Order: sequence, then structure tokens, then C-alpha cells
Amino acid sequence: MKKRLLVVAAWLVFTFPCFSQNITFVRGLIDTLTSPGFHGRGYVQDGEKTAAKYIAGKLEKLHVKPFKNNYFQQFN
Repeated sequence: MKKRLLVVAAWLVFTFPCFSQNITFVRGLIDTLTSPGFHGRGYVQDGEKTAAKYIAGKLEKLHVKPFKNNYFQQFN
């Protein structure tokens, strides 16, 4: 899970260059995503859905255009 979180953090840093030097912003994201409220971002207690909604909300707030109609990609 930590590896996946680092990938997300790296993606955010490279996608939003205006935040690339803002370590406070990135640490805030990591602290939030690793907080107990996200239940380890796993399927237990829908932690993955909570994290996905949080990330989608951040992307929307940053005015990132969604792919197709939303920020989610369905998979099996």
C-alpha cells in the first residue's frame, strides 16, 4: 500500500508543477490518505472508496478535467 501511495504522491507532484516544491501540500495529502479514517485504503470498511472520493475531490478542486465524465475508472 505504501508503494501505491508513493506513486499517487509522485503523480500529483509531476502533474501539478505548481505544487512540486510545496512539501507541506504533499505531506498533507500523504497524512490524510494514511489516516485511520481511510482504513488503510483497503477494501475493509470501504477504505479504497473513501480514498478514491478524496482524490477525486482534490482533482476537481484543482480544476483538473476528468477523463470522460468522471474521475473514476471501472475495472474488474
